[in-house]
Amino acid sequence: MGLAYGAHMWNSTISKTLTFKLGRATDPVKARDAAAQIVNDFSAGKLKITDIDLESTKSSLVYALVGAQATKNEAAAGAKYNLFGGKDASYNKKLIDKVLKVTKEEALAALSKFLVPLFGGSAGEREKRNTARMRGLL
Repeated sequence: MGLAYGAHMWNSTISKTLTFKLGRATDPVKARDAAAQIVNDFSAGKLKITDIDLESTKSSLVYALVGAQATKNEAAAGAKYNLFGGKDASYNKKLIDKVLKVTKEEALAALSKFLVPLFGGSAGEREKRNTARMRGLL
């Protein structure tokens, strides 16, 4: 479609927020609407998560986790971050193990629970709803 050069999504376990960002969008409104349509099509079953989609996503997540601690200094900083965040020393290994066990059904359930609401309503409504959902209030 050529609406954006990239899209990024991340969550903060500290602030309990989920963020979606378009990179250098030629038409931000159309790009956001296209992203919302894709998410809604997956949720409604119009698009299917393939084995390749799932394995590629898992690979990207694992690479991001491992790559963030590629050097001794990065690993030490990550360990310190986990320690002060109340996580044990093997947190990343356990997280990778969990990521690798995710099924298509679980991915679709998470998409429906977290991503569909991310694109609905005004920006303020979305932020309130997603913050509440991440904190387990909804």
